[in-house]
Amino acid sequence: MLALANREARREQGLLDHPLAAKSVEAALVDGLLLAQPHNYSDALLHDTRIAPPRAVREAVELLETYPDRGWSAPVLANHVHVSVRALLEGFRRSLDNTPMRYLREVRLRKVREDLLAATSDVTTVGAIVYRWGILNQGRFAGSYRTKFGETPSDTLRRR
Repeated sequence: MLALANREARREQGLLDHPLAAKSVEAALVDGLLLAQPHNYSDALLHDTRIAPPRAVREAVELLETYPDRGWSAPVLANHVHVSVRALLEGFRRSLDNTPMRYLREVRLRKVREDLLAATSDVTTVGAIVYRWGILNQGRFAGSYRTKFGETPSDTLRRR
């Protein structure tokens, strides 16, 4: 990177004459130096340290937790929290190591399980509970449920 920066700095109309390119080269150089040279912040840079999620991610998580039965999509969710889809996806990846839609599936799985554990099989069905939480593909849902909880949704309901 240093060789590139040196070469481009000597060129007329080089890469570094473009402000965005110059900022990218600068950031890459600084990142490279911080990662390559040991210093008193090396441990913090090299280890996975979770930071507080950005405002948009916190708001999106709150919406998904509060209204998991709604027909969410990444564009709709991004619109609700006033960011681009790309920014929302990147925020979820960095903060939660997840995507918004995978997070929503996990919330729905948890909500369905809570309802199944509280219900009785002579009063309700798995299908009714699953439908209440906005899950349309019951077959795929059942596989995800079994993977996460080690039993089928109907087993959970009967166990109650």
